[in-house]
Amino acid sequence: MRGENLQPTQDAIEKLKRVQEFSTQPFDSRVATFAKFLATRLNGGDIVPLGFMMAASLALYDVEKGESGFTGEPLTTGLEHQDPYVYTLISLNVPALAQASFPKPFADEVMLEYGKYLDLSGKEADELVIRPVSTIEQAQTLIFDSALNKVKLLDWENLGINGKEKDIEKLFNAVFPLILRNSGMNFPLNILMDDEPQEADLLKEADPERKKHLGGKFWLTIINRVIPVEEATFIRDWLYCKSPEFISHQLGLDKNEAIKHFLNNNPSYLMAGIRLNSFLEKNNL
Repeated sequence: MRGENLQPTQDAIEKLKRVQEFSTQPFDSRVATFAKFLATRLNGGDIVPLGFMMAASLALYDVEKGESGFTGEPLTTGLEHQDPYVYTLISLNVPALAQASFPKPFADEVMLEYGKYLDLSGKEADELVIRPVSTIEQAQTLIFDSALNKVKLLDWENLGINGKEKDIEKLFNAVFPLILRNSGMNFPLNILMDDEPQEADLLKEADPERKKHLGGKFWLTIINRVIPVEEATFIRDWLYCKSPEFISHQLGLDKNEAIKHFLNNNPSYLMAGIRLNSFLEKNNL
């Protein structure tokens, strides 16, 4: 049971140990495992926001290295020797762990410190999708809004597209159903059409929170299961990389020239492409 009589810091550590129970949003299981490990590093004394950030960084470093920096003994958290993106995923979730465990003023201060860290390291806060997805609302926030924002930040101006952010947003919203529908992938998040008999049956059975009518015959759906972080990130990157092709065509641009331009001038576009290829190879797609 939660100890109501604990001091605020102790209470926060208890929440951190069992973050899945206390958070209103689910965490990836590896992030929750790290939170439990981090809580063991925070016992004793008061904790300040910068100290929390430093403790998280040191704990993550030890996990990645596979041994305790205090004792030199091997760690057995289950997070050792993972792919690099796992540690990026955990790092990006550090402010969310503070938000789920500590009072709001503390969590807000952690976010400020984390923003400074991102600026110094040159990382982007949405470089990975940082939550599993189980509802259409979460998909909208964590996949589509992220992809749209990244598409809008591409260097359209040097292609002669000035002051067209709203047009690009409208085009993105129009083309993403086509991108998913014609992707050739069996996404857990996909577009179903209500005039196809088998798909209409799936739509009837789908939970209302797992489907959204996009107009006409198109429905955005999540069928039967939570979308893991890797797949949510893959879908976001797929939309991010494929949308400019569709949008360039709609704007009368040369598609190949536009894609070449984005690859040469936007590092995050290139990184998204690398992650896509890695995911495809890993899953034999």
